[in-house]
This record gives sequence, structure tokens and C-alpha cells, in this order.
Amino acid sequence: SIATARAMLAERLASAMPVAASVPGDDTAGQSVAFAGEPQFLSFVAPAPQSAAGSGLLTYTLQLDAAEAPGRRRRLAIDTAPYAGALQSASIVPAAAAKHVLLEDVGSLSLRYFGVPADGATPPTWHARWSGRARLPKLIEVSFDIAATNGRRTERMVVETRLGVTR
Repeated sequence: SIATARAMLAERLASAMPVAASVPGDDTAGQSVAFAGEPQFLSFVAPAPQSAAGSGLLTYTLQLDAAEAPGRRRRLAIDTAPYAGALQSASIVPAAAAKHVLLEDVGSLSLRYFGVPADGATPPTWHARWSGRARLPKLIEVSFDIAATNGRRTERMVVETRLGVTR
């Protein structure tokens, strides 16, 4: 249900951790957090849910998946995989990833991120992208449209991250 998906997303996004990013061959490793936020894709690190069989940190990747049948809308899904020290790109899903379909028949996904710009000189604002920064965004906005009894409706939620700095 929509309420269940919203609750799961809110809990996972709120628990995002400012783990130092590790990029092979990058001399700036440790200066940014492992958080890759794009307008239709988000990858972040958070603890495994308490109900999970394992423990430790997981990489969560939120995006729309292809529809299973022609003519159907896409699925809002979140992939999880053990955090191995680096985030994956939108096109690479680790072999150990588990896919969790949150909602079926989703038409679009839109993500925005609220926080201090990379230069740190101006007050916090909304951004379409949040990657390569020293801290997590303060807020994450998730919007999607989904089938409803009277057509389609847009769902919007704003989640505050609990941890925002690396030091």
C-alpha cells in the first residue's frame, strides 16, 4: 500500500548515514559522503533494518524499474546490497542486491534535496542533485504519481535526515 511504502521510505531515508565515500583512484576520498542524489535516482548508505536477518550497513538504491508487461507503468523499487565501501551508479546493480518493489503502476519519480550549497556561502536551498558533498542534505523530497480510483494522483513526502555531518 502507499502508506506502507511511504513509512518504509521515510524510515530508511531518515536513517541515512554520512559514511565517508570511497572512490578508487580518487585523492579526495573521505571528503564527501556516500550519497548520490539525482532527480530520478538516489543511492545512500543506512543501517540494515532491525528485522533484517543480517546486520551492518546497506546501500539503498531508489529508482523506477521497467514495467513487467507492455503498456504498464513502472514500479517504484529500492535495491539493497551490503555496503562495500563505494556506491554504485544507476546502471550498475551489485550481484548481491535484493530488489524490493514498493509500489506498482508508478508513472514518474522526482527527487529533490535541501541543504547548504557545496560552496557553503548561501543559506540552504532546494537542489536537483546532491553528490560529492561533505554532508547529507537536511531534507529529501520524494514525489511520485500513482494510479488511483479516480485517475492518477501525486504523492509527495519530505523526510529530514537524522545525521548530516561527517565529523
